[in-house]
Amino acid sequence: MKAWTSSVIVDTNALIYSIKNRIDIEAILLRKFRIGSILVPDCVFRELAGLSSSIPFARGALRLAERFQRTASEGAGDTCILKLALDTGFPVLTNDLAFLSLLKKNGAGCLTIKNNRDIVSW
Repeated sequence: MKAWTSSVIVDTNALIYSIKNRIDIEAILLRKFRIGSILVPDCVFRELAGLSSSIPFARGALRLAERFQRTASEGAGDTCILKLALDTGFPVLTNDLAFLSLLKKNGAGCLTIKNNRDIVSW
């Protein structure tokens, strides 16, 4: 198990998934990976705000995101998060398999939620 001790970037998918499945990602990241801060890029806030009118769990995910550290980002979607991960060296928590592959291909650290109760390196 790789243990980072600084920060992790969380994407839209992971936030919505954690609300939908009642997973305390903050507690797991702190306990298992000793994460100091959870970063939510501006692009994720924008995406959640847009989805919140049509996807019920997006509203809860937006409220959850507001508890974490908001960080400036440029662009939108996966490209925005990938750039931030590469610029900072922080891993990304996502459950999007295509995005996990893209992150891995570009050498970024990856975390994913497994079995609706745990977070693992991918």
